[in-house]
Amino acid sequence: VPAAGNYYFGATYTANPSLAQIGGLPYADFLLGLPTGVTNSNAIDWSRQRDLYVGPYVQDDWKINRRLTLNIGFRYDLYTQPVDAKNTGAMFDPYSANSDGRLGILQLPGQNGNSSAIVKGHHKNFAPRFGLAYQATPKFVIRSGWGIFFSNREQNDQTTDMALSLYNFRNINMPPVSRETTIIPPYRFNSPLIVSGVVDPQFRNYTGTSPLSADVSSFNEADINFSPFPMLQQWNLSLQYELLPNLLVEGSYAGARGVHWVQRIDLNQVRFEDALLGKNTQADRPFNFIASGEGLDTANVSNWYNSANLRIERRFSHGLTLLANYTISHATDSGGAGISTYGNQANTRAMNTYNLKLENGLSSLDIPRKLALSGNYEIPIGTGKLLDIRNRVLDQVVGGWQTNGILIIRSGLATDVTTAALPPVFGTINRPDRVLGQPMLVPNAGFDQYFNPAAFSVPVSVPNYKGVPITPFGNSSRMVLRGPGQRNLDFSVFKDFKLGEKNRVEFRAESFNLTNTPTFNLPGPTSASLTVGNASFGKLGSSQTVGRQLQFGLKLVW
Repeated sequence: VPAAGNYYFGATYTANPSLAQIGGLPYADFLLGLPTGVTNSNAIDWSRQRDLYVGPYVQDDWKINRRLTLNIGFRYDLYTQPVDAKNTGAMFDPYSANSDGRLGILQLPGQNGNSSAIVKGHHKNFAPRFGLAYQATPKFVIRSGWGIFFSNREQNDQTTDMALSLYNFRNINMPPVSRETTIIPPYRFNSPLIVSGVVDPQFRNYTGTSPLSADVSSFNEADINFSPFPMLQQWNLSLQYELLPNLLVEGSYAGARGVHWVQRIDLNQVRFEDALLGKNTQADRPFNFIASGEGLDTANVSNWYNSANLRIERRFSHGLTLLANYTISHATDSGGAGISTYGNQANTRAMNTYNLKLENGLSSLDIPRKLALSGNYEIPIGTGKLLDIRNRVLDQVVGGWQTNGILIIRSGLATDVTTAALPPVFGTINRPDRVLGQPMLVPNAGFDQYFNPAAFSVPVSVPNYKGVPITPFGNSSRMVLRGPGQRNLDFSVFKDFKLGEKNRVEFRAESFNLTNTPTFNLPGPTSASLTVGNASFGKLGSSQTVGRQLQFGLKLVW
C-alpha cells in the first residue's frame, strides 16, 4: 500500500541563528523546497479493539422505624484491559530494557510472556453506597449520603488502541533538524521518500545521533504494571425545614474527592537543571533514540470539590411558585486530567515532568458562585380563578395565561495563561511569571480589554554554564485567570385555547436571553489573547450567546 504522509515547513533554513530574533519564514522554506519534517501515517492492518465491562450491584431500603430509613448498596465495576482481536500493534514500555540494556522498548501482545492486553488488570473496583433519611420532627428532615464511584480510563490511541501504535505503521524516518545547527538539509522536496518496514521493537537501529523520527501519536504508552481506575467519593448532607406552610428552606453541603485521574507527562523531557549544564541536546533526552515527546498517561491526579447550597421554595396561593438556589463552591485538582468539561487548560500534558506540583490549581469545573431563580405564575384571571370571568368569549382571550422565568447569575470560568518563551528542555508549554501588586483585571474590564497585561511577564532568563541566557519555567500557577461571569434571563408565556370539550390549541411565546446580555467566551489558552507578550493579550474574542431570541409556537391537541 503506498505510504501517505505530510510535509511540514518551518522557519528553519531561512532563519539566521546568529541573531537574537532568529526570524525566518515557513513559506520561504517551502519555496526553497526544504521541509523541516516529513511524517507518515500509513497503517498496515485494521484496529480491532475489544474490552468488557460488567457492573453488578445490589441495593435496598431498610426502614428502621417510622422516622429513619436507610439506603444501603454495593456495586462492583469490572473493566477489562483492552486487547486487539488479532494482537495487532504494540505498546511502548518505558520501564523495560532492550538487549543492550537501554530502557524503552515496544511490548508485543501475546508474545515474550505478555498477555494480549500487555498491561496488568486492576480488579479492585469495590463501590459501597450508603444513604439515610431521618424525620426529626414533622417539619424537619435530615438527609445524607456517601458513595464510591469508578469510571473507565480514557479510550484513545495513546493508551488503549495498540493497533494505532508505530509497530503497525510503515514509517518515513527523517532525521531531526534544527534552525540553530542544521546546515545540510537531510530531505528536499524532490527527494525520494524512503519508507521503512516495521520498526524494531527494541529500537536497536536508532541512537541519540540518529534517532527515530516519529509522530508521538503513533506510540501507545501506559504503566505496564497496572494503573488504577479513576475513583470518586461523594458525600452530602441536607437539612430541610418547613419554616411556614408552603415555605421550604433547605441548607446542604456536598463534597467529592477524586483520585487516580489521568495526567499525561512527557517522559522525553530533560531536566531544567541539566539544561543549565548544557545537557539538553537530543543525545541527552531520556529516550534519545526517539526524536519526539513521549506521553505517559499516569493515574496521579486527585481533586477536591466542596460546596454549600441554600434552597428556598415557596408556593403561594393562586398559582405562584418561586424557587431560589444559591451555591458557593470550590474545586481544585493536581493536574489537567486530559479532557475536561470546559477544557480551557493550555495542554493535556504537565508543563514540567519533573515537578508535578506546578500543576496544582483550580479545576476547569470551578464556579465559585451561582444563583438560580425560577418562578411560575398562573395569572388568576378566568373561570374559577380569583378574578372569575363568566363571559366565555372574554375568558378565552384573557383567562388561563401562565408565565415562567429563569434567571441564572454565575461566576466566570477559570483559564490557563501561557507564554511563547519555552525552556530548552523539549517541552511544549510554559507559563509566565506573576507581577506582584498588579490586579488580574483592568479597571472597567470589558470586551476590548479584560485581563491586565501588566499582571504577567515573560520569565526572566537565567544564564547557563556558558553564560548564555535561557528561559526558565514561569511561576504562575495553572488556571490562574478567571473569565467574565454569566447573566441570563429566559421568560415564557403559555396559554391554552379550548375548542370544545376535548380539543384545544396550546400557544407558547418564549424569549431566551430576554435582557440581551452577552456572555463572552474565554479565548483559547494558547491563543494570542492569552499569550503573554502579545499585543492582543487580555482581549475577549467572541460571545457564546447570540443575543435575544424570540420564538412562538402553536400546538393542536385533539
